[in-house]
Amino acid sequence: MTDLLVQNNISSVLCVLASWWLAHQSARRGGIGRLSAVASAFLGLSILVTGFARNLDLDPRPLIIATKYILAILLASLAFRNNRDGLDQ
Repeated sequence: MTDLLVQNNISSVLCVLASWWLAHQSARRGGIGRLSAVASAFLGLSILVTGFARNLDLDPRPLIIATKYILAILLASLAFRNNRDGLDQ
């Protein structure tokens, strides 16, 4: 296992933990917060599956594209929530 792969695994675990923590926080809010929670949970799952694929020498490119789409949905839902709550003033 190369040093780059080890660093990738560590950063993937940190991203998964942070996204699941964000999912837990967002789920407690109603409305668009639920979309943020679902997107955060799927983001963590997608990063986890991509990490497994990379370690098993499978092609992670489709998973990476899916992760970017999920990230775009998550960021848009967070921006919409902040706009709705007046936090971007």
